[in-house]
Amino acid sequence: MADMTMQRPAIEVLTGDRNFSSRTLAFEVLSDLQATADTATVRLEDLLSEISGTIHRGDPITLGWGTNSSNKFEIFAGVVRDVDSSRDPLILRCIDYNTILASRRVSITFQDETAEGIVQALLADTGLTVEAEDSGIEFERLPLFNVTLREAIDSISNSVRRKTGVQWYDYIREGVFHWGQADHEQDPVHSFRSGVDVIRFDRSIKGFSTLASLIVPVRHSETVLVDGEKYFVMNAQYRWQDGGRTTLGLEKCG
Repeated sequence: MADMTMQRPAIEVLTGDRNFSSRTLAFEVLSDLQATADTATVRLEDLLSEISGTIHRGDPITLGWGTNSSNKFEIFAGVVRDVDSSRDPLILRCIDYNTILASRRVSITFQDETAEGIVQALLADTGLTVEAEDSGIEFERLPLFNVTLREAIDSISNSVRRKTGVQWYDYIREGVFHWGQADHEQDPVHSFRSGVDVIRFDRSIKGFSTLASLIVPVRHSETVLVDGEKYFVMNAQYRWQDGGRTTLGLEKCG
């Protein structure tokens, strides 16, 4: 017999081993391939100040959503950057693990090394696994003096872009630092259909098209189909408040 259980939207908000899903009034996640980091704002009900002293700056936090009968899809992983306990609801402002890159400085000179080799060397002691695409670019000499890892990576990416004419991106997901071009050839992770799971689709000939949907398992740097046409996801906004809403910025493939 078919499972007739009603599919209800559900969320998961974890800080360390503590689950604050039932206390979550709202959250918003901004995830953009062109930004330096993903960010999240979480509002927790704390009328009696029971949890305000239990969450601290630097605590790990993950946000996920889905339905009550399926595994949650992770849409944010990072750390708490700020805790505003001056009012109810309690407000958490969070940043993804790009904070590692912004907090470490280096002074080093590379010689006769490829761009991807330098990226791998810079991140060797961060605890991140590195997946760096072959750029075909080699630096005879690259001096880096008292710069953050974030600034160093951006400098390398900009140099490769100038030499290749192609934009290079990076992002951190599930403990892996990805560096390379936008992959338009990958298989789509979701197929949107008008009248089914598309609330609104604003098609743009120049720039990004915008698609609004409900809770969908889609992240930036992936591809999707919209009524049969293929798009690359450049950015995603996830909002929760008595239900979920996903807004995607899309670049046409091909």
